[in-house]
Amino acid sequence: MKRAKISIIGAGNVGATCAHWAAAKELGDIVLVDIPDKVGVAKGKALDLSCSAPIERFDAEIIGTSDYADTADSDVVIVTAGLPRKPGMSRDDLIATNVKIVKSVSEQIATHAPDAVVIVVANPLDAMVYTAWKTTGFPTNRIVGQAGCLDVARFRHFIADAIGVSIEDVQALLLGGHGDDMVPLPRYTSVHGIPVQQLLDDEVRMVDVHKDTWIGPKELETEKGIRPDQVVDMLALMGDTADNVPGVPGIGPKTAAMLIAEHGSVDGIYRAIDAEADLPASRRSIKGKRLENLVASREAIPLSRRLVTLRDDCPVDFDLADTVVDFERTDREGVDETLRILGFNRLRDAYRTLLGGPAEAAAPRTEPAEDDAAGT
Repeated sequence: MKRAKISIIGAGNVGATCAHWAAAKELGDIVLVDIPDKVGVAKGKALDLSCSAPIERFDAEIIGTSDYADTADSDVVIVTAGLPRKPGMSRDDLIATNVKIVKSVSEQIATHAPDAVVIVVANPLDAMVYTAWKTTGFPTNRIVGQAGCLDVARFRHFIADAIGVSIEDVQALLLGGHGDDMVPLPRYTSVHGIPVQQLLDDEVRMVDVHKDTWIGPKELETEKGIRPDQVVDMLALMGDTADNVPGVPGIGPKTAAMLIAEHGSVDGIYRAIDAEADLPASRRSIKGKRLENLVASREAIPLSRRLVTLRDDCPVDFDLADTVVDFERTDREGVDETLRILGFNRLRDAYRTLLGGPAEAAAPRTEPAEDDAAGT
């Protein structure tokens, strides 16, 4: 049977690591491509890998080259080419340069490997995938971005490390683009079937994407300039798709922390936007798509601020002691079930306590819905 052919564009650390694992797993023959100025690096790394084959007991033909003709008829092309991030840079800071690089690489792929599946690794990932798709003209099922699996793997690692368990026991889920805007979903994250919220403390924590380390409340204040009383505003900006909490599109933990640290609060952010409304775009402290998203989401922020205080992981108390409930007119079960579906567990518990009736009165409905009963 014909062996698969894998071409890896870029012989830097990521490209060489891809070649290493592909060779060790005997996924196919490998072509390691780099620019003419670095072809010696590509050839040297290819030779090193080839020489390790007898020791590691794998069989693969591995070559280094700067000629895209050597990628002809590749089954898979992995694009790692592009500038890496430097300290203080976000992934988005790379977009202008890396679009040009990925566009050039994609044109070569379309010419020499028109039937290949393309896996893009260059940052900013989502923009580079789009660039490769538009440039090659390949169908969408042959353009893949290596992002979700990487971010979920990192998330699982941090949870396993924080709790002190085997990473094999951790299941997790993330949604969104590869970058600061990706959203972890704690409600769908578990350790050997146990919800992660039961195993981690209820402090507000986040991951510093540059240092790959957990940040707790103390670190939020010392490293990000976020005081405990500012956490709600930070969460209000971020929102939460799992808890149906509206936020500002494009605002992740790092950006939210930066904006709150700089302007003091959500209100401070919008005061700055109003004060700079007549300034040229280049002179505004908040600009571009971030400004557009903040302006478009302005009316939703007060609701978001209220809703995040109902989340399990938000250290803000709420009090329903003075609330009056008309027990005769209240659909107790309906309210309880709605709160359960929305994921507002702390409000749900408070609501049950407020009712003061028998536990079964506030318990969620147990009878199956018609669709469920018919389907199973």
